[in-house]
Amino acid sequence: MAGFRDSLLEISENALLHNLNYFKNLINHSANLILVLKANSYGAGAINIARLFENEIRIEYYAVASISEGIELRQAGVKKKIIILSPNADRFSELTTHKLEPVIINNINLKRFITQLGTNKDYPAHLNFDTGMHRVGFRENEIEEVSRLLNETNCIKITTIFSHYSGSGSLVFDEFTAEQSEKFNAMFNQLSSFLTYQPKTHMNNSSGLERFNKDQNTLHRLGLGLYGHSVENEALNNVFVWKTKVAHIQWVEKGESVSYNRSWIAPKRSKIATVFVGYADGLNRRLSNGKWSLRIGDNLLPIVGSICMDLSMVDATNIDLQPGDTLTILNSVKDIKDMAKVLGTISYEIQTSISSRIERLYV
Repeated sequence: MAGFRDSLLEISENALLHNLNYFKNLINHSANLILVLKANSYGAGAINIARLFENEIRIEYYAVASISEGIELRQAGVKKKIIILSPNADRFSELTTHKLEPVIINNINLKRFITQLGTNKDYPAHLNFDTGMHRVGFRENEIEEVSRLLNETNCIKITTIFSHYSGSGSLVFDEFTAEQSEKFNAMFNQLSSFLTYQPKTHMNNSSGLERFNKDQNTLHRLGLGLYGHSVENEALNNVFVWKTKVAHIQWVEKGESVSYNRSWIAPKRSKIATVFVGYADGLNRRLSNGKWSLRIGDNLLPIVGSICMDLSMVDATNIDLQPGDTLTILNSVKDIKDMAKVLGTISYEIQTSISSRIERLYV
């Protein structure tokens, strides 16, 4: 562990391959995957993940959030088709330069993109339908105008049309999920009746892919599931192990305080280990003062005092510990979920919050 921070995120390529095969085996042989690599591939490192799966034929597209994320992959030599899920309309001209395919979310953006395309013909783009998420996307009453705009030009070709379930991972929302699916099919059929070609369709994210993988759509989006998170079973493997090293060890006497604002007072003479990780690395400050513990072997070392920007302190009173020893912050999907529960958030936020200054090692 010789990175900038003496803190390291180990990423298992074997686990990634195992998890991909799990999802490939769920879907119809005629269907393919869109691998979502946004937010630095959910914290795993977009460039390395893209390179790992560049020649995987069942992955038809990569998808990222922004044009900048797409350009980063192109500059790294990634050749696979890339969907830009949330392109900035002011930067549409950069899409064609880097062979990136935009998602169009409203008629204003559709008109702007058509104008930017100029003499291009059949440039690939994707449409987002709003079937109940109410985030972005075309509504039912806009389909006729979309059809008119598309039929008035030959510079753009819609290659996929999709929507996003609001709660596909939960049985509680299955009725609403079914309503979304019905609405999507109706909207798609309406638009298709005006087109001379048939775009592909996709609705599922990772949880939907597990639960509704036999639907009629020919594409499925895979994001967090690649990293071992499942709503159905334990067939997936953990991908992330986050480690850090001990920087310093000292003894503090009973009644002495540790870190900012004296938020932890030693109840007895205590051995305190300072480690090379802080909130700027993604270790949330709300995990201070015993809300989270680091591990060495079977031993738990609770965080004491406030987590600092670059460093944190743990109680190692009963542990034989030396500077340079390695402690584990996260070691399993369960750890990620448990940390999310402590913070009142979701696993997505835990993974994507791990800073880019933490070295990624692919093993």
